[in-house]
Amino acid sequence: MMPRPAEPILSRLGRFQTQDADEARAFLRTKEYEVDFSHGDARQIDLRINGVYLPGVYVGYYQSGAPLVARSNPGRHDYWINLPLEEPISATIGTETMICGPQQAFVSSPTLSYVVRTHGRGARVHVQITEERLNRQLTALLGEAPSVPVVFTGLIDLTKGYGRSLGMYVGLAISDLEGSDALQNNPIVTGLFEECITTKLLLGHPNNYSDVLCRRQKSIAPASVKRVMEYLNAELASPVGIADLVVVSGVAGRIQLKHFKDAYGVSPMQYLRSVRLDKVREALLCAAHAESVSAIALGLGFTHLGRFSVEYRRRYGESPSQTLARSERTNQHWGERLRAQP
Repeated sequence: MMPRPAEPILSRLGRFQTQDADEARAFLRTKEYEVDFSHGDARQIDLRINGVYLPGVYVGYYQSGAPLVARSNPGRHDYWINLPLEEPISATIGTETMICGPQQAFVSSPTLSYVVRTHGRGARVHVQITEERLNRQLTALLGEAPSVPVVFTGLIDLTKGYGRSLGMYVGLAISDLEGSDALQNNPIVTGLFEECITTKLLLGHPNNYSDVLCRRQKSIAPASVKRVMEYLNAELASPVGIADLVVVSGVAGRIQLKHFKDAYGVSPMQYLRSVRLDKVREALLCAAHAESVSAIALGLGFTHLGRFSVEYRRRYGESPSQTLARSERTNQHWGERLRAQP
């Protein structure tokens, strides 16, 4: 095991710290939480709250030091994604109770009661999304304002699929915040992070709008456009031209281009390039130590690496090599460091 670091995660962004139970309760009450430390030894209390507020999202680290029971008050109007770092944490959200740990996160919804029970230090990384920010993203996806608040299923599996990608993005954000101020001071990087988190949560994690969002995606285009979309997603690493799309769709190229742009706002080639860029970024975030930017980019159809790098930096606010370098540091150290907190 790695040596324990001298300071907890995000110590340079400390917002509150106390070892006094009354001070801890008073502070958390200002955040609309009621806490009970009576189930543990008050001498163990070491409340630390580190983090940063972005326009619509908060990213931070939390520990209580001693076991506690915390209940949210109705005054909170936000969504909390919690990633436990050490011992299991019990969360009851509405009528659903779950036991979470380093491989299972949980997300709370503001319309549901929320109770957390910890049995140790309660160390966790969390992302808070304001109701306004999430609704703004949902409105963009739906094309209209939501009629009722979003309610998510509580448990998030961090070992595969959407959950694994979400965990990597949060880990990368923590790495950014520990080493620089780019995430909080660069509007492009901040906006992309908020959009990524909210979109992945809405499209990837079960909620009361999942069926509607799925139907919107399926019904937005005629059958010929859907065939082109399926083909493009299946051929990300292959050369694709208009002639290929004509064969796939059975529709003349000019008409096909109009139908596709009417449905998605971009041409098929622009869509393909955008998806390829997103896939490259996902691959860089999860890359093994021996992988290179060139190999990943070439494997996803980018043959002009100079142009690719320019487009990547414009889209994500950093170069591909910077993403890969930070991802390698995160993959090598983040998990061990989180579990080795003092």
